[in-house]
Amino acid sequence: MPKTATTRQRKGSPARDKLGPLPEWDLSDLYPSSDGPEITRDIAASGKAAQKFAKRYQGKLSDIDGDTLAKAIADYEKIDEVLSRVMSYASLLYAADMMDPENGRFYQSMQETVTGISSHVLFFALELNRIPERILSKKLKASAKLRRYEPWLRDSRAYRPYQLGRSARETCCTKSGLPDALPGIVSSMRRWPN
Repeated sequence: MPKTATTRQRKGSPARDKLGPLPEWDLSDLYPSSDGPEITRDIAASGKAAQKFAKRYQGKLSDIDGDTLAKAIADYEKIDEVLSRVMSYASLLYAADMMDPENGRFYQSMQETVTGISSHVLFFALELNRIPERILSKKLKASAKLRRYEPWLRDSRAYRPYQLGRSARETCCTKSGLPDALPGIVSSMRRWPN
């Protein structure tokens, strides 16, 4: 049974019954349902876009000019935005009723799918952080388009000293499904006493 965009609480739980009517989330701004063509289309398009992105930019970030790097960041942002919307929908649907096994299956399936797609663009943050500061500064000075992303570049490169290599990061992301959490996790580990 497809989950509609409005979450509904199941009846029958004594604890839930004591609470009375609970608010329902309207998730239709994200997707109309968990098995609708919209989410299927977005997943398929993101998968293709991520593969195309990797073919176009992987191993080339140091050599491209500032305008091209700005285009790469914009492309990355589009992929990330769609995948974030998919995971927001899946996690909110699951959070609304964790007792429903369909919600759990859907959430798990989306997490695995998004992690698989994300593995194609994983190189981007790693290569971006390998660009020497003086080269990135030159690219920023030469490109007004790239300067638009200067705050994002600064924040993304803040964890450079703690960055894992590609194979270690791929292993962590595959196991956890949380690629964006890694910089914070690694920096926290670095501060722990031995």
